[in-house]
Amino acid sequence: MTIPTGSRSQSVTWRLLLLTVAFHVLALRMAFEGFFTNDLVHGMAQFSQAHAEVKRVLLLVADGLRADLLFATHSFEGTVSGAPRVLAPHLRSIVEFRGAFGISHTRIPTESRHGHIAIIAGMHEDVSDITKSGTNFDSVFNQSAATFAFGSPDILPIFSYQGKVDMWSYAENQVDPTEGDARALDQWVLEKLQQVFKNSTTDPGLSARLRGDLVVFFLHLGGIDTAGHFHRPFSKEYMSGIQTVDEIVKQVEELMAAFYCDNDTAYIFTSDHGMSLIGTHGDGHPDNTRTPLIAWGKGVRGPLPDSEPSSHDEYSASWGLSHILRRDVEQADISAMMSSLLGTNWPVNSVGVLPDVDPARPGYLQPREGEKTLAEAALVNVQVRVNHRERRARSTQSITQPDSCSGLHPRAVDASTGLEDLFQAGRYPEVRMQATALIRDILDGLRRLQMIDRIALTMLAVVGYLGWAAFAAISLMPGRTLSEDPRSAVLAPSRIFAVAVLGCCWAVYVYQSLPPAYYLYAILPTYFWASVIVDVEFSSLWQRCGRGSLFRGALIIAALESMVIGYTYRVVWSAWFIVIGTIWPAYSFPLTLLSARRGLVCAWATCCLVSAVFPLLSDHQEESVVAILTGALLMGAIGLGGDRSRRTASDTNYHLLALSLIIWHLQTRAPVPRYHRSVGWFSFVSAAITPLVICRKLRDPRGRLLSAFLGFGAFFIWLAIRAEGLFYVVYSLTLVLWVEMESALRSSQLQQRNRTSATNPSDTHAYAHMHHTQADDLRIAVFFLFFSQVAFFGAGNVPSISAFYLAPVYRLVPVFKYYLMTALLVLKIFAPYMILGMNASLLNARLGLPPFRLLLIALPVHAVMPLTLFLNITDTGSWYSIGHRLSCFCACSSLLLFSVGACIAGELLVVIRGPRCKIEVVTSIVPTIDVQRNGIAG
Repeated sequence: MTIPTGSRSQSVTWRLLLLTVAFHVLALRMAFEGFFTNDLVHGMAQFSQAHAEVKRVLLLVADGLRADLLFATHSFEGTVSGAPRVLAPHLRSIVEFRGAFGISHTRIPTESRHGHIAIIAGMHEDVSDITKSGTNFDSVFNQSAATFAFGSPDILPIFSYQGKVDMWSYAENQVDPTEGDARALDQWVLEKLQQVFKNSTTDPGLSARLRGDLVVFFLHLGGIDTAGHFHRPFSKEYMSGIQTVDEIVKQVEELMAAFYCDNDTAYIFTSDHGMSLIGTHGDGHPDNTRTPLIAWGKGVRGPLPDSEPSSHDEYSASWGLSHILRRDVEQADISAMMSSLLGTNWPVNSVGVLPDVDPARPGYLQPREGEKTLAEAALVNVQVRVNHRERRARSTQSITQPDSCSGLHPRAVDASTGLEDLFQAGRYPEVRMQATALIRDILDGLRRLQMIDRIALTMLAVVGYLGWAAFAAISLMPGRTLSEDPRSAVLAPSRIFAVAVLGCCWAVYVYQSLPPAYYLYAILPTYFWASVIVDVEFSSLWQRCGRGSLFRGALIIAALESMVIGYTYRVVWSAWFIVIGTIWPAYSFPLTLLSARRGLVCAWATCCLVSAVFPLLSDHQEESVVAILTGALLMGAIGLGGDRSRRTASDTNYHLLALSLIIWHLQTRAPVPRYHRSVGWFSFVSAAITPLVICRKLRDPRGRLLSAFLGFGAFFIWLAIRAEGLFYVVYSLTLVLWVEMESALRSSQLQQRNRTSATNPSDTHAYAHMHHTQADDLRIAVFFLFFSQVAFFGAGNVPSISAFYLAPVYRLVPVFKYYLMTALLVLKIFAPYMILGMNASLLNARLGLPPFRLLLIALPVHAVMPLTLFLNITDTGSWYSIGHRLSCFCACSSLLLFSVGACIAGELLVVIRGPRCKIEVVTSIVPTIDVQRNGIAG
């Protein structure tokens, strides 16, 4: 029996895989483009107040500091013995007697780069810009006469292109929480500031710059963030970091007073983001978005009695500050405060709103001229917003409602001019009141502008996903389809139709002045639908789809929607394991098969029920060396038990055992010797490479699978936090049993067909049943999609950027390196997918299907999930909800890309290539069935 895998079929397969990757990468970019882009426009005018309130502003940013852990009393009681009642007495005394305080609410992603840009530039950078090191944006630093910045080498270079910034940063190797005290980083910042003041006594030029007007000092204090990542927030190290920062703030105040001998400095203390319970950040969880804000010094008001109704809520009720007004702001508003205090031009593209604009609520400022200065600041704020909206509106046109959707309130410019008249007339309270209403109208109009882009992208996404599903499905259908006649996709009618539709789309985009990326987004959906519409006879296709097909389609959609629910409620994955482990065999397997393969069915049910436990475990886990070593020992036991006749594969076990011993030492908080880490890297890399080397030597696919299982298991020892290694073992065993279960069921089905056939079926007849896509293949493809999802969720992961533990990564990388740490975490996520891909390759062979067939069947089915999640994305509501919805969509698309890559790697690692190789791919159908794959056998 021969399975044809000629060049035509292979080209169709690879074309479909490449198009799948390309489309999903573009879809990911579409999500960010439509919902989370900044409003950066060029050619904007600049505005400033006539007079400055202070000569200098000192900005202190305590990286990774949570608002509750700074302000609350007894915040570490019960977690750190001997913890004081008040961690930061100096900052608390400022809140109670000298300054104004509140919470600065950040936006997603809650990362250091985005937080600092919001604080200093007043703009929200694109989510995708986290990978960039420098963008040409304006900032308070750039508008100052001189800025002196001290701190992290990861933060200061963001503003390095602005020539007015003098910076001092410590070396990257100093940020090693495993070898030193993170508080030393903050002490280094203080010492450098002291050194600069000392050097100015012998450097007239430096002294003149320090003593001039419009000066900004920026102190980035990164010790708290470093301690939180490695030790978690409710640790002694994090607590000590807060105490150190409080002392540094006190010393900085004393240093500034001694150097300047004046009262012309304003101080602002805040943080770029908070931190989750597990020591991470990035998503929209309230622990990550609520940061402290304290302002004091010249030009800043003192504490005010609490308002009625109270400004406090349940979050701050236990802080002991309920008698003082809490004034919350958005993080981007801080730049407006600094610009107003300094009297500099506001940064262009700033979206900040000065808290003092609204006369109904107390702000933070107390200027010399009182209401007049506040009204002037409100007028400047309106001018900045109106100018930004005018520039933004000119770049966008609407076909349906060109006036109302232009993005600019029709009375905005006139109202701005009216505000100037009111200001000149001295009617300052009216200026602030009307400015508040006008800014609200402008923000609403800006949202309408964004909706124009969003609607266009949403339409592209819907058309694209449906077109991709149709294109992939038609490629697999028998008859006159794309897969059997690839030249049909380039026929003249198809080309003419595609060019016409694409030209119309581009014409609309030109009229609307949409970004260049939109032109790229329209190409693939147009190609998909042009190919489907031109090359498919819908009448014959509809005749093939009976009621049974519609019913099966409804069941598949329901199954996929349940997986979508599983992104929020992980118990769904446990329910799936129970269903496929018990109900599926009882419903689908004949009684004779259940009796004959009783051991296999019991083992399958046991593995599924054990697997159902892992999604129920909490995603907030504590490190457990016992659980990590238990997983490693189980991997070693499986390797030794299944490898007695293959000595080469058993070498992987020694790598795993060596890793287990080293892990035991790395769990201590003492400094880790360098040779330990060197040995660890050698063991880690060699264990990962071993499968790639050994798999080329072994002729048995099961031996290759075992070798890969042991090699990739290294990721679940080195990078495990608790039970991930145990899940990896159970998950891999479940996949192996799944292959056996599907093979046994298919064998039974074919035997039944042979018995009921009028004639004795030949191998060719058996092949006819096996080669073409059957209804049961759709069910197998859905199972494949389930295993591709549970490979992520079962290991304790959740769709959140801050859900990945950094503590295990510090075992190999002591210094924070974004790309390297991300790569290690991705490898850990990808390891189960390698096992899934190899088992899928084996299952294709066991069922007599061509390579990638189950994956190709799953591709059109999978479109239901990302489309549902894309339509669920929003930018309204809490940042936690916003971030969760975006993360779910990104995770769904990424997991499919992982599955595609794993299946490709699985074919390369499992399939044995050679001239006309033969293996037994289906058992129990006949005594032996040899399958030839034109030189490729699996």
